[in-house]
Amino acid sequence: MLLHNRAHFVIIIVVIVVSVVILVIVVVVIIIIIIIIIIIIIIIIIIIIIIIIIIIIIIIIIIIIIIIIIIIIIIIKVNSPFSVLFLNGGT
Repeated sequence: MLLHNRAHFVIIIVVIVVSVVILVIVVVVIIIIIIIIIIIIIIIIIIIIIIIIIIIIIIIIIIIIIIIIIIIIIIIKVNSPFSVLFLNGGT
């Protein structure tokens, strides 16, 4: 009878240990998945910020180029001797 009780006790301990191990594994897997999702979200946010910065830089460069072209056109129209030299290659 005592041996039978010990067998039950061992089975209960094994079940408890296995349950705890499974629970720990599940919790660890869930934590890892959450961390991976957070990392992916952070990476996506960083990529979006970089794209926005690049677009802003391109827009600024285009605006600067347009302003420079307008200034050159104004200079050419205002200074006709300069425009003659400019157009004829300085000859």
